[in-house]
Amino acid sequence: MHIGALIFPTDHAIRPDRLAIELEQRGYGSFWVAEHTHIPLSRKSPYPGGGELPEMYTRTMDPFVALTAAAIATTTLRVGTGICLVNQHHPINAAKQAASIDHLSGGRLMFGVGVGWNTDEMEHHGVDPAKRRSAARERILAIRELWTSEAAEFHGDHVDFSPSLSYPKPVSDPHPPILMGGAGGPVTFRHVVEYCDGWIPIHGRSDPLENLPMLRSMAADAGRDPDSLDISIYGCPMDAEVVDRYREAGVDRVIFWLPAIAEADLLPILERHQDLLGEPVTAFARSSSRSTYSSAEMWVLSSTTGQARPAWSASRQRMAHTHHWSPSRRPAKPYWGIGVDRSLPIERENSRKSSVTRQHTTCMPGSSPRFSQHPVR
Repeated sequence: MHIGALIFPTDHAIRPDRLAIELEQRGYGSFWVAEHTHIPLSRKSPYPGGGELPEMYTRTMDPFVALTAAAIATTTLRVGTGICLVNQHHPINAAKQAASIDHLSGGRLMFGVGVGWNTDEMEHHGVDPAKRRSAARERILAIRELWTSEAAEFHGDHVDFSPSLSYPKPVSDPHPPILMGGAGGPVTFRHVVEYCDGWIPIHGRSDPLENLPMLRSMAADAGRDPDSLDISIYGCPMDAEVVDRYREAGVDRVIFWLPAIAEADLLPILERHQDLLGEPVTAFARSSSRSTYSSAEMWVLSSTTGQARPAWSASRQRMAHTHHWSPSRRPAKPYWGIGVDRSLPIERENSRKSSVTRQHTTCMPGSSPRFSQHPVR
């Protein structure tokens, strides 16, 4: 099971690039940011979390800008929208923004999407709350079309454009994974099964595990392999018992909800809960001064022992428990990343459900990461 972290990226919180660097070095596999374009002072719909709306909702940065900063500062960390309020973006713009991040990051974007809860906010964007699901469906389908077709066109009730060129195309093949948010139920799951790659429910507002059998049944009825769907738990508490419960249930990823606070206050929180991920490491690529190290591997420097070793050899006992680790999984010349599953190549976190060929990162001494085709198994 992979472990990620999310935050509301605000002007008062730790910078997204600084947080991304810390997460990658500590062994996190993904970094997610929330979105609200603005918060109207009127309030037709109550805050789903109960009580007063936290200030962080009013101060969020643009998610695509925040994720760009995070992606450029890291090399293996996946970056994700958690979630993108697709009805508040024109699909042509959103497709280009998301594809640009995926392109610049080398295929590390995960596209979490949702319809939103703030009625006033969506109405300011011209969205009819009664039609928000059908509008979101068309926008997501239009985004997929722009990502995957050379001459993309879409004709619907909410989105309409004639054949058009849109570049760059995503590096991810066929496109970044699309994960639908929502508490779960027949309506949400119909959308997940039709055009999404997974489900990203919020922990605590309902029990996602109670709804998983319904999703898997609906996927099977629609002719989809239930195991092909990525299940990520958004806002999981940093609690070992909760994490173990999700792991035992076969969840693909838990995403810790970090407070939107300054760097000096947040880093001690990450340190206190490092045991949930294992030993923190610092990554470095081989340079000419480290002639004993393989030129095509990513090495890690233990913060406790001071000894360097390939990232794939770290924490074998933990990996054997979670993924039945075997040295045979190691391909010939991968660029090994710093993730929770250090036995697996980077594309296992990027697209562990897929059997298609995807971009695979390699890094040679004194050069930037480059990409070659590597089959995902």
